[in-house]
This record gives sequence, structure tokens and C-alpha cells, in this order.
Amino acid sequence: MRLRLGLKHVFWLLLSLTLGCGSKEQSRDLSSLDVSKLSVTAGFDVAEPDRAQVIASLSYAEVADECPKELPIVAELDGTAFSASPNGSGRLSSGICQVGFYLETTTSTVAERSTISFRDASGQASFEIDHLLAARALISSAEPDLTLSTGDQMRFGWSVESDQLQSADAYFKQGSETIKAEARVAGNNVTVSVPELAAGKWSLEWGAVAAGSVRSCDNAAQCRATIAGNGALAVQVQ
Repeated sequence: MRLRLGLKHVFWLLLSLTLGCGSKEQSRDLSSLDVSKLSVTAGFDVAEPDRAQVIASLSYAEVADECPKELPIVAELDGTAFSASPNGSGRLSSGICQVGFYLETTTSTVAERSTISFRDASGQASFEIDHLLAARALISSAEPDLTLSTGDQMRFGWSVESDQLQSADAYFKQGSETIKAEARVAGNNVTVSVPELAAGKWSLEWGAVAAGSVRSCDNAAQCRATIAGNGALAVQVQ
């Protein structure tokens, strides 16, 4: 028996096939993205001077309601592969999506200039940062167990001159008690004022954020490096 379809049936069959084909998600690659920013954040702790935690991301403009679920992009730091970060990928803000990566690495060998690259078979976006893996700290000439009094000022200098120090915080801690201290930033130096404290041993704990020096930025509208460091110094208050 021969099945005969009228013109109306044929029209709806063709329309459904066309819509079905068009609903498939188009393949996406790096060359098709409007890359708005390449970013890296490197974190350092004085307690672990030979280690650094590095987070890298690629942000791009996206008009669709949802970010692409999978992009065949990999990231490397001086040839060492990052791990993909599902929590660092997705919608960043209205019209902007992000692909995130992370890496925990040693700082035993520190290059003067590091390259972070994002690539797939279609191309590459990359940027260079000065002294990315050089350990960061606020440096003071004060000896451990320095004796301080209320109103004293302690001066620190940021350890990497090519960075631009942006902010700093300082706290005095003793047991469960934490008291915030004033920390003033001027250039790459920080002055901490000692608040009113009870006599005894305290830990002066600090955290600082700086902008790293970006030397080149290829195939992205902008590139940014953020450097964070924290540490502590034992002091005696009289």
C-alpha cells in the first residue's frame, strides 16, 4: 500500500524537520567568542612561602540566556595545565559569561615574566605578567616579639616593586579577641597604627591586595592580574 501525503501534510513535515535541526546548539570555539577580559589571581601565605594558589578566567560577551555548557578551552601557566573550575564558570554578570580554571603550584622556580594562555583548536588568547609567582608579603624590619605601645606605628613595604599595592588590612589577635587596626596605604608601603590593647602577647595579622604588572594582552579587550598576600607577626604590647 502506498502512503500518500497531501500538500498540507508535507508542509508541516518539512517545517518540523527544519525547526528540529535549528534547535541544536551550535558548536562554539575560542575564535567565535568576543573575549572581554583575561584575569588571574595569585594568592600567597607567609606561612607557606613555597606555594601559590592561582585562579585564571576568561570572560566573554554572551547574548543568549544561558552560557554555553561546554567550551573546548584549556588554560596553561608557562606550559603547566590548569584544572577546569566548574564553580568558576558560568554567568558572571548580565551579558557576560566566564570560563574558570585553578592551579596550586610551587614557587621554587620563579620566572621574571609568566604567560597565561587560553586556547583551543581555533586559536589562543594570552597575557604576560611580571613576577607572577614571586612570593608576596608585607616586609618589616621589626624583629619578632617586638614591644609596642598604643599609638605606635609600624611600617611595612610590599615585597615586589613592579606591583601596585591597592589595599591592606591589619588585625591584632589574642585568643578569641580580634581588634582591627588602622592600615594606611601610600604607594607600595603600609603604615599600621597600634590601637588600644591590653598588655601581653598579640599576633599582628595582615592581608594585602595588589595589581600585578601586565606586560602584554593578546586577543582580549583587557587583561588583569590581582595578587593577594597574608601573614602574621608576633608582638608584645606593654
